[in-house]
Amino acid sequence: MDTSRLRRVVIIWSLVSGLVHLSWELGWCLVSRHLATPDALHGWRRIWSLYGVADRRYLNADSFIEILEWVTATVGGFLNFYVVVQASRRKLRHALVALLLVSLMEVYGTVMYLGSEIFTGFANVNTVSFVDTWLKFFAVNMLWVVFPGYFVYESVKYLVAGGRSPMLANDASAAATPVSHDEPVQSAA
Repeated sequence: MDTSRLRRVVIIWSLVSGLVHLSWELGWCLVSRHLATPDALHGWRRIWSLYGVADRRYLNADSFIEILEWVTATVGGFLNFYVVVQASRRKLRHALVALLLVSLMEVYGTVMYLGSEIFTGFANVNTVSFVDTWLKFFAVNMLWVVFPGYFVYESVKYLVAGGRSPMLANDASAAATPVSHDEPVQSAA
């Protein structure tokens, strides 16, 4: 993937992920104690209740899920928006460090989230429904393994290469020579 495309993917993913963390996850954290009531399928709680049909831990305010969501909603949301700002300003070294941190956090959290349910034999997942099991539970959550996993790979590749990465290269020749990645690219006159 070329440099500008990779940078755009990082910005778009970080923006989407940050919005999900701060709206969906933080929102759930704030209302989770109100979802265990019979009225949860109506009104403003319905959006989280619909996901709770796929994974009942969201309806019961499971303590493991709650702490996982609080951390990702706050720390993950902040780091994602920091990546967006720094990458947009072409301060890519700063963006890369934050991207590595948030990506590791997202992969770890998603593996813990999926793994904890796998180890219980899907006790809380509606395995009767294809949509609930394979789309809501697996497919959507795997996005937080695939994208961050690739960003971890790029970040580690950068660290191992001593500061050279396609993500930080200003052009094709820059990958061969070290450059300052915190300055905007100046076009040759």
